[in-house]
Amino acid sequence: MKPRLLFKRACAVTGLLALVGIGLYAAVNRNDRPPSLVVHRLEAAMHALGSAAPADNGYIHMLALDVPPDRDVVAVGAGRAAWLAQWTAKDAREDSSFPDGLQAVSMEPAASYHALHQACRQLNRVCQDALAMDMSKTTAWLASQQWLHARYGTMLGTTAWREVPLAGEQIPLPRFSPGFEGQRLHLLHAWLQAREGNAEQVKTLLERDLVFWRMMQLSAANLLTKMMGTAGIQQHFQAASMIMHALPASQRSRAIPRSWGVAFSPEERSMTLAMAGEYTLVKGGYAEIAQKAQAGPWWRVLPFKVGAFQMQDSLNRYAGHTVAIADTLAVDFPQMQAASERARMLVPATRDQGFATYLYNPLGKMLIEVAVETASFVNYGLRVADLEAMRRAALLAAHLRATNVARADMPASMQASALRNPYSGQPFVWDAEKERLMVGGLAQPDPRREAIEY
Repeated sequence: MKPRLLFKRACAVTGLLALVGIGLYAAVNRNDRPPSLVVHRLEAAMHALGSAAPADNGYIHMLALDVPPDRDVVAVGAGRAAWLAQWTAKDAREDSSFPDGLQAVSMEPAASYHALHQACRQLNRVCQDALAMDMSKTTAWLASQQWLHARYGTMLGTTAWREVPLAGEQIPLPRFSPGFEGQRLHLLHAWLQAREGNAEQVKTLLERDLVFWRMMQLSAANLLTKMMGTAGIQQHFQAASMIMHALPASQRSRAIPRSWGVAFSPEERSMTLAMAGEYTLVKGGYAEIAQKAQAGPWWRVLPFKVGAFQMQDSLNRYAGHTVAIADTLAVDFPQMQAASERARMLVPATRDQGFATYLYNPLGKMLIEVAVETASFVNYGLRVADLEAMRRAALLAAHLRATNVARADMPASMQASALRNPYSGQPFVWDAEKERLMVGGLAQPDPRREAIEY
């Protein structure tokens, strides 16, 4: 056979195979998938939250805690929430600011109080010593921040947390740092009351603080808020030691708030609602990707353009994986360590069986690999679960401190207590060198949450 004829036939066969491949690809990717049962479950979880009056919604307050003191927090927060509810990618700003143009008030105090402020980034012995060194300066510093303390106290009076779902990666987020700063001021006022021996006032201040953060953490509709609520609870229990230590021994048992004795429920530990919010966020991000792709010149020249990215199929896969993590971690504490190991082994459903299904939604499968961080998601769930270990350790420390247990007797007293590590059922470990109870959590180690000072 002549080489030229052979080449022509080879080209013809290659072209035919290419056309067959394109046809098969187009046929396989002709239609997107309908929403899965898991997607319906997540959407139902978001819809079940309902609404709340702006003044009774902690989220509205958090949106505007740091606006200038002459502005109404609820009015500004409600305005920002209304704008966020209508937000689209076209509203994105480079600095992620709100359109009201209000500048955030700096959380940094006057220069004369800077050292105190730095010492009390964490409410522990270092902070306590710095405060006690010059009480006149301490009270003056706290008085200078009264505007934020008052706003925080008003926020603690809210009974709901209903946030606007995140509609895209560029949407402005609440600034939680003013909330944490307000919490520190609130807890420092509890410390002042403890120094005066006002056990009932201390109890009230601690109760209001923990009830709010537990409510926020329970109702968190995305992972960021879930972790911020968790951080607020951690800061509360970390500060408890310093506050209780300031009370006279005879008053300490009276200052223990009721909420310290309430175990974290399966609903509080559940990650499903947070994953539902993440689904909404990813859905908005995927919609942006699809819009940008369809606007590109290359999109129009591909005969199988619609099949490159199947949005709902991609969302189904994302939802299925994140909910599988949440469901795997929804176990009792003794089974949590084994469950976390199983959850880390989960992989996104991106490797379909069969040649035809392998061709389906290639871009979507690649995006899932990027969007899902299994190890991080599992660790978020463990940080939430560890709150129960921290609660028990803080409550145990308070009981032992109330009975003036000597440090040398701590191991024996901890051994005799019914308050134990929720995962192992064993007594908490006493760190004699640093005089603290080790929490013994399962999340990645973090010095801020690994122990309760005695």
